[in-house]
Amino acid sequence: MLSLVGLLVLMATVHEGWRMYHGTDFDAKQDGKLLSALHCFSILNNGRKILSMKVTASSDNFGCIHGIRFFSTCWVVLGHTFSIAAGKIMNTKMITEDFRSLGMQTIGNATVSVDTFFLMSGLLVSFLLLRELDRNKGKFNVGLYYLHRYLRLTIVYAFILGFIATLIVYVGIGPYWYDVNKFSNACRNAWWRQFLYINNLFPLDPEYGCMGQTWYLAVDMQLFFVSPLFIYPLWRWRKWGLAWLAAVGLTCQAVVFYVYARDDLHPTVWTTRLDGSATTVDYFDHYYVKPWTRAPPYLVGILAGWYLHVTKQSQNRLAKPLVVLGWTLSSAVGLAIVYGLTPYVDPSKVPEISTLLKMTYGPLHRTAWAFVIAWIIFACSRGYGGFVNRLLSWKGFLPLGRMTYCVYLIHYDFLVVYYSAMRKRFYYTLFEQFTVCFGLLVVTFGLAFLVSVTLEASFLNLEKLVFSSKSKSQPREEMTAPPADEKLNTERKKIDA
Repeated sequence: MLSLVGLLVLMATVHEGWRMYHGTDFDAKQDGKLLSALHCFSILNNGRKILSMKVTASSDNFGCIHGIRFFSTCWVVLGHTFSIAAGKIMNTKMITEDFRSLGMQTIGNATVSVDTFFLMSGLLVSFLLLRELDRNKGKFNVGLYYLHRYLRLTIVYAFILGFIATLIVYVGIGPYWYDVNKFSNACRNAWWRQFLYINNLFPLDPEYGCMGQTWYLAVDMQLFFVSPLFIYPLWRWRKWGLAWLAAVGLTCQAVVFYVYARDDLHPTVWTTRLDGSATTVDYFDHYYVKPWTRAPPYLVGILAGWYLHVTKQSQNRLAKPLVVLGWTLSSAVGLAIVYGLTPYVDPSKVPEISTLLKMTYGPLHRTAWAFVIAWIIFACSRGYGGFVNRLLSWKGFLPLGRMTYCVYLIHYDFLVVYYSAMRKRFYYTLFEQFTVCFGLLVVTFGLAFLVSVTLEASFLNLEKLVFSSKSKSQPREEMTAPPADEKLNTERKKIDA
């Protein structure tokens, strides 16, 4: 299959290059669907689209999402780099001491970046579907709504998973190569779980631990599947829809409290404290990867998308004191979430974590983070963002944002390959580790560009060509992924991502 796609890419690129040389413009109507389908695979065509920094002037364009998506993806990659590298370090005491410092809490609490993608995913799904319901007087094609989402996420996902299951074991060798073989075999066992997006519903098992980061895709797909049950009532019966959304959100939040109390979970994933009654397996199995416990940020996103939709034509402006209050509260809450646990990371200083801390920070910090990101998006899209909006909306983030889904899909196994090929364990220093991290980020984005320009963009173009007559009336929300998901991206044409 990869050979066939490679042949199509080569033929399409050569043909487009030949036409450009002879000054012949591409015309889909004159060329017909067959030739148009071939041109979907052209690297020249796809490269121009991916690298374009043209910003579409539209009231529906949340420019700040480009920067949020990019920074959140980098945050995910940095967190995974440190976690995978930890198993290959000789002086583990030094890295443990570093993670007890204030600055390293940025890496230690990188998991909240996932909740950023949940928030953005829910927001974009809600905003786009509500807009479509307005246009079509409450109607939308349910079949295409789900089909587009499945195809958008699964095609490039399938190619990457297939490569991991079959060919990745041949790209190198090293004393830790058994890790690569382990993940490759897991993908052979668990591929069907991945493509049904139910891999997060099974207990953790190394024999089925294929593409461990894709639990997010499963949760996001499951939440996307039920999202119309919340979005349509918001459009049809506003008050009842808000009450229904609030009831489900509060129920999910209550479930989070229950799981934390039942399993005595730590407030977050701590590499410096392994003395609690709850193990890492408990935390991930019972809480971290389940849709009913990760739903609150997504539901906050649906609420934020609804509010942005109903107020997009409003001329009312927030008073300056309210804007200042919003930025002050969101900054304080965000900093408290990332750095607030610093006094508790050292068990020699704080042997016992209080129940009050476990039952406040633990169940609430991800939902609170979602509100922080929701405020940033609202403020930036409504003219209250200032320099924050100018930074996050920088057009240079457009091409980088388009690659984040492929970065999300490939980075974890690329890191496994990199560290498995090492000939020996290495001596850790913070400076050297960050140098390696940023080098790996550059290489990962480079690989993501190759995957995106040959696979992802090609099949997105092909899908658009096949469903062109129907897709014009369908809402589209892309993974701000992810996963962020997002990972996790918004639809490239409607929200120029």
